[in-house]
Amino acid sequence: MKRKIISLVIILTLMLSALALVACGGTSAVKRDDLFDDYVRKPETPPAERNADVDADEGVVFDGKFDEEIWQGLSWVEMTSTRSQRDDRYTMPDLVDCTVRATGTMTEKGMYYALITDDPVNWNGNETSDKRDSFMKTGMSVYIADCSYRSIDDGAFEFGFASDGTCMLRKRMLGEYMLYPVMGVGTGVNVDGKLNTAATGGYSIEAFIPWKSLGYDSKPEAIMSMFTIERNEFAREKSPFVWELVCKSYGVSFAAPGTWFRFNEGGRVIAPEGDNFGHLDSKTYYSEGFDLSHDNGDNPYVDSTAGPDAKLYFKNFNETKFYVETKIKVNEIYNGDEFPKAGMMFMGEPTAANGETHYRSVMAMVDVSKDASVVKNFISTETKIDTLSGWDWQSSKSLNAGNDMNLRPDDVKIGVYRNGSRFHYFVNDVYVGKRSYDYIGDGTKTRGAILSFNVGARYFDYKFLTGEAAVTKGEQMIKTEPVSYKIDGDESDWAEYSGRVLGSYAYDDSGKEFTAKAILKDDGLFFLTKAKHAVYLKGRTNDWSHNTSLEIGLTTDNGNGSVTLHVTPDESYMCTAVMSTADSGEEGSSTRYTTVTEGFVPISVLKSLKAVTDGKVRVAFSWRTGTGKKNGNDWDLTENDVINSLGRLNDQPYIWYQMDTPAWEKGHRSYVDGSGITMSGKATERVLDGNDDDWASWNGKKAIALGTGSDSGKGFVARFYKGSDGLYFYVKALHRKYLANDREGHMITNFVIETGITTADNDAATGTRQFFFTPVGCMRQGDAVDYVMKTTGTDGNYTTVVEGFIPNAEIYNTDEVRFDKSTGLAKDGYVLRLGAAWRTRGDYIEHKNNNTDEYWQPQDASGYNVYKMYCLTANGIGTPLETA
Repeated sequence: MKRKIISLVIILTLMLSALALVACGGTSAVKRDDLFDDYVRKPETPPAERNADVDADEGVVFDGKFDEEIWQGLSWVEMTSTRSQRDDRYTMPDLVDCTVRATGTMTEKGMYYALITDDPVNWNGNETSDKRDSFMKTGMSVYIADCSYRSIDDGAFEFGFASDGTCMLRKRMLGEYMLYPVMGVGTGVNVDGKLNTAATGGYSIEAFIPWKSLGYDSKPEAIMSMFTIERNEFAREKSPFVWELVCKSYGVSFAAPGTWFRFNEGGRVIAPEGDNFGHLDSKTYYSEGFDLSHDNGDNPYVDSTAGPDAKLYFKNFNETKFYVETKIKVNEIYNGDEFPKAGMMFMGEPTAANGETHYRSVMAMVDVSKDASVVKNFISTETKIDTLSGWDWQSSKSLNAGNDMNLRPDDVKIGVYRNGSRFHYFVNDVYVGKRSYDYIGDGTKTRGAILSFNVGARYFDYKFLTGEAAVTKGEQMIKTEPVSYKIDGDESDWAEYSGRVLGSYAYDDSGKEFTAKAILKDDGLFFLTKAKHAVYLKGRTNDWSHNTSLEIGLTTDNGNGSVTLHVTPDESYMCTAVMSTADSGEEGSSTRYTTVTEGFVPISVLKSLKAVTDGKVRVAFSWRTGTGKKNGNDWDLTENDVINSLGRLNDQPYIWYQMDTPAWEKGHRSYVDGSGITMSGKATERVLDGNDDDWASWNGKKAIALGTGSDSGKGFVARFYKGSDGLYFYVKALHRKYLANDREGHMITNFVIETGITTADNDAATGTRQFFFTPVGCMRQGDAVDYVMKTTGTDGNYTTVVEGFIPNAEIYNTDEVRFDKSTGLAKDGYVLRLGAAWRTRGDYIEHKNNNTDEYWQPQDASGYNVYKMYCLTANGIGTPLETA
């Protein structure tokens, strides 16, 4: 129906003129001190006189008795006023439960409402010492919204009717309900007893609102409405009052008209059901905004344009064992919601536990960006007890998973498997976790529903399994039985492991360390980490990272995505894992605890995540025990296990990892195959083994730094080859000192390559990129590069060989103007420069113009000054004066 659009100017004009208007009928408003107050009719005014100017249908008498033809044969809403439905403001008054019945109907003239209650206490205040507006008197209220509204902020009406015949009318404007001059309203009240007494038989209210007062030019097809009751504890002055959303048990949400009741000429409207979805029961119907016209046939689907807290119930579903899944295509977001969500919910029946009986619901949803362009994360949580949808976002049972599966708004899948008291959650067929909840026991039956918070979406490819069929499917989904290793926290079965071992080692005398191994087998990815640490934290369920924990970064989506797994003493996320901690009991020891964490990611999950590429996965590990708590400027060492290591996060030194290879740095992660942690395999023109056999035919320019005088025989010779896939190098160094740990990474034994770019005429230079190839990893670049480093000899006479490969895209920083990542060379008009050097703290030699230094540079080029570095072209390196 066409809505009557009223401009803000007209609204303000009407509001300012309301003092002189007749509201709630044809009598004059009683003068009040404030601008807009209770629109009052004196209770003793006869109904016929009170509603003389109301243009209602012929034969309707507003007496609250509902004996006219218009009320016959309607569908009513049956409700109960009870303490559990009241919010925290109104739980103190001691009231007996009472019943409430309500219905509505419409004619060409307007909307009619009938409300009946047996609330015994009647108190409406007085005109002297206890003046009250209608919402604090004994009475009931009706909220009205157009069927298209997704929020009360679209312009809902609030009509408060008191049992003494007074009423207050408000409209939602500018984010709140404001007094509003609605004309032509007819009302009638029938009290079973006397006003302002405590032993009545209740009362009934009959009301009429013309269409024009609701903003319509003519009768709409239907109207959305909900009801509240206003009650008093005593029939005396200063009686505490209660406001209650009496229809809350129906799943009605105060701010979401789509969850309200729909009324037309026949009373409450019962919307059509589909083959799979419909109403919860004969009392609770699904929310407005769901289109079930295609919920049938071989490829059923449901479209939703529903607003907040909208529910569409599974038909014939009340189970203790089930598996349910649905795909979701997000289309749009409504009401400017900052945190829109779409998914499913499950409502438990009242259950006895610990001498009390309560009920609650749980959800499984995806959180969508406010512009519908991104799926941000998966969330599961529970409601507060005895609420259908009073969600507890701070619950310790919450399960949050970031968008680790590269979820897209146009195709996301949620699955839930319940077997008794345990719920298991899946996103795009990836197992993300399990939870159990108080008052949902093994025998508690749960109903289910689609749940939406302001998300326009299509739900399709849904599946509902119950009983043993659900158990078979669910157990198959969560099956993670490894074969190659037993996941028990015992490192003995890793004795034959021959791959690389990643690590973070304290450079002081504390003995703290963290090591990691990993291997890819036919049945999945296995990992084993070991930490020697001083602090052990567990049981902090609100934030897994505030426990002693292992974070695993796994590259997904064929190298384009990322997922973060974790293990704590109490749980594991997206993996099967055991964290075993031995406590020496030695108070104050830096290595009091030794923790072994062994874990497994099934091959089915790896394939689902597209994590396996060319027979390898990329992974990185970070160990942490810390909450970030400080005492002044110092770390609280009872809650933060700080390590002095090259492999740590400097501003959070309780996070330990292989140097420059943290779990979250996707481009620096290590490669893992059937041999363990290995190299990328991207080098195709040389075998990186520390042997120079495949350099025999190379005849390019060498970078040479040789000692002189007493240092003759010390120094290095480096060879560089620019292949089609990247930069290869082979270095042999003769040195006196060897250092594998230090407070400064660039001072341990290392070969350094530094790259930069200059203009072709060498008059302008860019910033540089550094690669420190050390015994414990590549400083700055992590495992983005491949190399082997082999050292032999004893103190005073070491020989070290470093052979490595830098892929084209990693040779220099991202610079689309000057650098071509595909070729690994400078673009036209620019020259790629390369510096080389060797260093170990305290290992000085006399070289290069007889300078004595621990930073060894070639005689003919600089290791760090871009203008004086070698030029790197497709032909290899050239002297600084030899440009391309």
